[in-house]
Amino acid sequence: MNAGKMHVTNSNFLTLDSSNVAIKIIKSSAYLFIVEKMPDGSYGARHPLADYEEGGLTFNFTVEDNAENAGKFEIVLAGTTETEVEIIPIDKALSEYEKELKLSWKVLCRTFKLEEAPELSKETYPQVISILAQKSLELFKADKEFERISSVDYQRLSDRAYQNTLSTISAVVTRKKDVEDVFNSDEVAVQKVFRMVAKKTRIEVKENEKHYPNTKAGIQAIAKDNTVRLREVLLRDKWYHDDCGHLIAFYKIDGSIELSDSNDIDENYRPVALIKKKDSYLMYDPADNSVTKITAENSSRINPMAFMLYRTITKDKITIKDLCFFTFADIKVDFIRFVIIGLLCTLIGMLTPMMTKNFIDYVIPNAARTMAVQICLLVFVCNMASLLGSIAKSLANMRLQTKSQNVLQTAIIDRLLRLPVNFFKNFTSGDLSDRAMTISQIQQTISGIILSAVMNLLFSVVYLVQEFNYCAYFAKLGLLFLLVPVLVPFIACFATYHWEKSLIESGGKITGMLFQFLSGIEKIRNSNSERRVFSEWSREYTRQRTFGYNIEAVNNVMQTINAVYPTLVSILFYFFFSVAMKEKKIATLSTGTFMAFLSAYGSFQGAVLGFTGSILSIRNLIPMSKRVKSILDETPEIQDDKPSIGKLEGSIEINHLNFRYEEKGPLILDDVNMKIEAGEYIGIVGTSGAGKSTLLRMILGFEKPESGAIYFDKQDMNDFEVGSIRRQMGVVLQNDTVLQGTMLQNIVGSSGLKEADAWAAAKAVALDKDIREMPMGMFTMIPAGGLSISGGQLQRLIIARAIIRKPNILLFDEATSALDNVTQSVVRQSLDELKVTRIVIAHRLSTIIHADRIYVMKDGKVIETGNYEELIKMNGYFAELAKRQNV
Repeated sequence: MNAGKMHVTNSNFLTLDSSNVAIKIIKSSAYLFIVEKMPDGSYGARHPLADYEEGGLTFNFTVEDNAENAGKFEIVLAGTTETEVEIIPIDKALSEYEKELKLSWKVLCRTFKLEEAPELSKETYPQVISILAQKSLELFKADKEFERISSVDYQRLSDRAYQNTLSTISAVVTRKKDVEDVFNSDEVAVQKVFRMVAKKTRIEVKENEKHYPNTKAGIQAIAKDNTVRLREVLLRDKWYHDDCGHLIAFYKIDGSIELSDSNDIDENYRPVALIKKKDSYLMYDPADNSVTKITAENSSRINPMAFMLYRTITKDKITIKDLCFFTFADIKVDFIRFVIIGLLCTLIGMLTPMMTKNFIDYVIPNAARTMAVQICLLVFVCNMASLLGSIAKSLANMRLQTKSQNVLQTAIIDRLLRLPVNFFKNFTSGDLSDRAMTISQIQQTISGIILSAVMNLLFSVVYLVQEFNYCAYFAKLGLLFLLVPVLVPFIACFATYHWEKSLIESGGKITGMLFQFLSGIEKIRNSNSERRVFSEWSREYTRQRTFGYNIEAVNNVMQTINAVYPTLVSILFYFFFSVAMKEKKIATLSTGTFMAFLSAYGSFQGAVLGFTGSILSIRNLIPMSKRVKSILDETPEIQDDKPSIGKLEGSIEINHLNFRYEEKGPLILDDVNMKIEAGEYIGIVGTSGAGKSTLLRMILGFEKPESGAIYFDKQDMNDFEVGSIRRQMGVVLQNDTVLQGTMLQNIVGSSGLKEADAWAAAKAVALDKDIREMPMGMFTMIPAGGLSISGGQLQRLIIARAIIRKPNILLFDEATSALDNVTQSVVRQSLDELKVTRIVIAHRLSTIIHADRIYVMKDGKVIETGNYEELIKMNGYFAELAKRQNV
């Protein structure tokens, strides 16, 4: 290959050879590929090795495969329509462009995942070329194998879809169980078990090509990939006699289980599905496609730690109607049971008017003692049946409320956790908690008071028909009497609506105030502000009680009317009965029929009054619905319609990023550009308000840019589900804290890792010795906020929590500010060994002396870039910051 300049395009590519030259891209960009050359001279698919921007240099090398029946390979350099390259002798390149060549070598080392590679120099150049040739060929073969496996997996999934279609068609005729479809799939056991329990819980599981381990970590990974909430539950003695719902558990192949090893799931266990069937549990084991009833004998081999799945609401915006339909899917059977029991109770109640008529019209005039005894016994039986029916109806209603509350509240908390971080800025913690619980109150009002009242009203239509059968004249008169108790509640609703709305809003404010006051009780006492705090609380509390008093006054009037009105109506009926008998309007109506009518009317009137009483509860639904509208209307940040980004290598590119908190506010980030390679250690410095923490929030996806984009491994983060990106990061933010629990729980979190992993993470941050000196070691309890440990210990605990999963990206915002120099050095060395991408925001410049590159920010802009020594030599803004700290 001769020295000189040449034009390179995608079709007019440059084929590399063995001459000792380097290739510099002097215009546009270029791309390095390895390609297989076919016997007929055509080329196969290109496999990328590296890409180069203008000014970059690449090596000139060839590839040979000495294996038997091996093909011929070439290394080619392609470009855009404007790409120009220059061929430079290698001696000149190593002397004049040493820095660019070393960077190119470093990029290729990352591509080939070389942990140990020789430093590029004239002496090591032949070795470097040999490594490039060998690793390029290995990468090509690995890519080809991946394509082959992917093709096989694609065919496997296609075959499975076809078989599922046939099974669905045949199921219409044969009515086979769902479990057979699951067992006949070729997924791994943990996927089969998860899919089966999910189906029973009405949760949709996506098809994917991943293979999960048959462990707790596998279950957690499937749940994360399908946005399903998990809860780990403890199976206590004789749990299989209770209704614990459908569960995922682990069955020990040999021997029984001790509670002490309940967390150690290894190859001796296999995942099973525990499905509730009436009064027992069935264990579905995909390992041998067996179905076994759980007994005292085999239950001892089931690990006591099991998993329960929870449905979530996946719609962007939801309404109260959506919540009702979501809840109804889980309580359909209980609802039908409630309706049937209520209808039976109503039919039994119809017997009372009929017996009353017979007793007065036949038994008394004829002195039929035998029939009197029979009627008395029948009345007793009916009353007992009605009592038992009422108890069964109450139990059914209680079960219906409990199940619906469990399903709905779990889904609402899940939705809250999926909302964007910005949403939480608009509410105090107490107020938001009150709003979330208001949804539960709405559910209780609908499923408890209103549902019961509406069902009773519908069933009471039977009594109305019975009334018209006895006497249409009095039935019409009775309907006219009911206009008063129906109209009065509606008037009361309109009169008290404003008070009810203000009462609910005031209750939320008080809850928020109390939470803030109790959280900051130390500051309140230190500033001697108890009187002021009490004054603010009492002012809002007095306002709340005023609204409450007005509402209670109206409710008391309503209750008085409901208590007096039935008696008044009875008096009116007796009066009109006597008048009608004298005027012979109802000459054929007997006394027994009239008393039977009154009995039927009493039951109908009771149902109507119960319904009108629930109208006041319906009034409460309107302001409560408006109060929770902010939660229901907010679009979740974590959405199921976006794909997972896959495994990240760690490169990050920030491209022309602009951001402001308010539409007309100042730019917080102004045209920020950064390019971070995988494995680099990056420092970001600047004074307070420079935009450092905001930039970190942007990388985490907490904020959305006004313009520009952030790329992870050259993929726009907006195109992927943000949770799949965050799960691959270890993050320590300013003022990070811990939850109440043991040291082990706070370090491991929800990762599913073991105690040994926690000790390794603690050792990496020099916290292991401190934990060993604690009363219960790794099981020492700490309160929320970590108030019982020092600031340095708290910071190291949070760093250990961030690195335990061994993520490929670490984001630290003043993560070591509370550490002394010795501890900080230990932490830095441990992080260096991880060989991950690190982005560290620091005010103390000594913490980033060893950074590969430092970005200096001022007023939202990046004004300087370089390593520590280069920035000091610039004698610019960074050097000025360093001088201030040295002083």
